[in-house]
Amino acid sequence: MESEEREESEEFDFSERIFFSYLSETVGNCIQTPYDLRLNVGDNVIPCHKVLLCQESEFFQLMFNTDMMEKKQDTITLKDVSYKAAKSVINFLYLRSLVVPENEMCEIVKVVDMFQIHILRPVCAEILLNSCSVSNLISIHCLASQYRYHDVADEAFELILQNFSELARTEHDFLEASFELILKIFRAECLCCANENECIRAILSWIQFDVSARHAHLVDLLETIISAEISCWNELEARSYMFANHSDALDFYINWIARGKKQANDIRRSNVRIRGKQLLKVCVAAGGTGVDRSLKHVEVKVPLGADWSQMLPYQHAAAAPAAAMIHTHGWPAYAARNRLLYVLGGEITLDVKSRVVEVFDVMKNAWREMPQLPIGLTCAAATCVDHRLYVSGGYEDFHVVTNKVYYLETDGQGNAVGEWKNGPQMQFRRASHALVNINGVLIAIGGVDSNLMPTNHVEYLLPGKSRWLKMPALIDARSHFACAVFQKKIFVMGGENRPHIPEWQRSRVVSTFGSQPEFIRKHLFTVEMFDTESDVCWEERGNMRRSRTKCAATVLNNRVYLAGGFNETGLMDLATIYNPETDLWHPITSMKFRRANFGLAALNLY
Repeated sequence: MESEEREESEEFDFSERIFFSYLSETVGNCIQTPYDLRLNVGDNVIPCHKVLLCQESEFFQLMFNTDMMEKKQDTITLKDVSYKAAKSVINFLYLRSLVVPENEMCEIVKVVDMFQIHILRPVCAEILLNSCSVSNLISIHCLASQYRYHDVADEAFELILQNFSELARTEHDFLEASFELILKIFRAECLCCANENECIRAILSWIQFDVSARHAHLVDLLETIISAEISCWNELEARSYMFANHSDALDFYINWIARGKKQANDIRRSNVRIRGKQLLKVCVAAGGTGVDRSLKHVEVKVPLGADWSQMLPYQHAAAAPAAAMIHTHGWPAYAARNRLLYVLGGEITLDVKSRVVEVFDVMKNAWREMPQLPIGLTCAAATCVDHRLYVSGGYEDFHVVTNKVYYLETDGQGNAVGEWKNGPQMQFRRASHALVNINGVLIAIGGVDSNLMPTNHVEYLLPGKSRWLKMPALIDARSHFACAVFQKKIFVMGGENRPHIPEWQRSRVVSTFGSQPEFIRKHLFTVEMFDTESDVCWEERGNMRRSRTKCAATVLNNRVYLAGGFNETGLMDLATIYNPETDLWHPITSMKFRRANFGLAALNLY
């Protein structure tokens, strides 16, 4: 029986992942003692240890650490739970390996949510993302949306739009999708299909699948159709029979066809979206420090395109000049997600830090302000996890390096949901560092410490945890470096590895040691990489062609783009790309403006 189960299951081994290594100590202590808890699931029993469950599950922590009646029991009965899923989740805590029985991934996600074992969310997110195919995109999107795996849901929805023709033609999931999802698909900004005939046929097929319940949605769905571009009117007239028992829908449908045939489209154009365009990802550079001032303008590079430009190359409309920032930001933090670029904090004067946060929506070509940070910060680091925006570290007023972490809930469209909240503080104070997200795990890397010395410390925070844990340290202590994540590998590039001298101290240092004291900074051209799937230490990779600090990096089309920065020759406009497979760097066209301390992001443009 067990061998049959193994044949029908798929195992995902996370035992080599550094993120879960902390479990070893607790598990080692547990296996030396008898099981003290049994979970009854149907006719089956799962033996386990209370201490391990209380450590990792908020559900069991509440059960056994409060005055609930189960507190003194050694047997707990669980209802409405899949035994196979519950067993897989509990076994992960012991083995750091998740066995997914056939057709049980949905139940595993449900159990993880019920037990509130947050460390399994990155595991579930990775498995869901890796399992995406045309045949399951809708089910993965719905599952991820229901349990708040927003990054997974957004990725699946993007793939739904890009593969719409095949999905609507061949997949039963499309016919069973909810009205809300179908409407979202046809209102989307980039729905890839052959023509408008394909859209109206898909809508009618979806309605016909359950016409008695769905005919009421006909009006809303037809409002998304560009009727002037339809040519299959005879076919549409022939399909009017499907509304024979629903006179209100039939009348609307016949009138809609009549208007369309006369090319008098009275459908609300505000809901019409462009069809047939593939998603375009562009490299966007924003803000930073220029030759003699802080910059507010934006420039864009299209992959395989010739030059950087201040024009946004829209596919559905004429190119437009990219909007400039609302405020100038000296030394801010940057974070990007899908079509959005966030700019957080910065320096107003040497002694005053900014609390301002603004976001750029590349599709709307507009900047807008968001709730301000709780305190002014400069040289902080930021990233996005699902719909949550995080900022960590940096300098507070009076040049104090902090270890504070704040986060802001958003709706995923650049709109705040509530105000900034306090997150778990980092173990180390740090500024001019990097903060990255790998499937929901936050990782803080390098920077300068409270003594303004470059550090090689790295730490990470798992979802639901209140304490940051140490990771293997960088080979070289460094600050003001560029950082990018590609296929769960972290790359750090360039930076400085000498003490950072703040602006307010430089005149005294220069008067003592001369105009260019050697110890003030050393610009690096070295590159390090950490593979979060297997490595126990950082590895050296191919060096950049030039040393640089205060540069920026992003990942686009399986390449790392690196641009701008500063070295002994001054501000730089040079840009280059790195191929992780060949470990080689190649120059590309330079930016239009020399800039450092700026944001560089790969954004979705339609």
